[in-house]
Amino acid sequence: MILANLILLILLNNPSQVLESKYFAEISDTISRNSCALEVGEELVYVVSYMFIELGELRFKVLERIDDKNKTYFRTMVFIDSYPGIPFVDLHDIYESNYDVNDYSVYFKAVRKLNEKYYFTFYTVNEQTNRIEIKKGLLSPFKIYTDSSCDFTHRYQDGLSLFYYARRNAGKKEKRDIKCFIDEKYVQVDMNFDDEPERVENSYIDYAVECIKIDGKINFESIFGLTGDYSGWFSDDDCFVPVLAKLNVIIGQITLQLKSWHKPGWKPPKYGE
Repeated sequence: MILANLILLILLNNPSQVLESKYFAEISDTISRNSCALEVGEELVYVVSYMFIELGELRFKVLERIDDKNKTYFRTMVFIDSYPGIPFVDLHDIYESNYDVNDYSVYFKAVRKLNEKYYFTFYTVNEQTNRIEIKKGLLSPFKIYTDSSCDFTHRYQDGLSLFYYARRNAGKKEKRDIKCFIDEKYVQVDMNFDDEPERVENSYIDYAVECIKIDGKINFESIFGLTGDYSGWFSDDDCFVPVLAKLNVIIGQITLQLKSWHKPGWKPPKYGE
């Protein structure tokens, strides 16, 4: 009580601090929602398979939390690598997204390897001008091919921030139409959230995992022909870690399974416990 009264006296004697404290209280409440889904140092590795053939891996990382003026966001990254010797598949991409705690992307970067050269794409949200600034080009030797911008009227997700958006908003039963800015296009992803526990088997986990389901439709075509209906099963706990997913690409339906994780204190919840 002594500490509470002291804080109250400070606020009453400095009214400007009240608004600032209110702002940070709101930020704190926002961060706390499914906060386990945005833990600095988290690393999740997924194996991508087509039928019984393992095609490659995706490695997701939360690098750091950044408090910048009146903004709080997390630097996130995913490494996409196909395995050597897989015919017709040679992917080596890196995506980076700055994910705002209010659940939208403020910056996106993609680096893609093509014919032994690395190409980049940058999207920067400029809130002062209400425009998305776009830069595309070659990394080495550095050369910009595209330097443009476009208006935006909504907050958008990018190809990586969708992963964290789904986790941060899981655990409820509702439908959402998610606006995205991908490949310089305004597109949409339909998400259906469920809250009923389901039993899920994963080849890399030696017991059945309790999960909740998210499914929907990708209304555009992205990397490797990714489009159409999808389903994902997230751990039924505060972290909502994706355990299994099914997606449609050029070659047909692929499966993503959680293979390993660096997340101290967490393990997939056993079904029925």
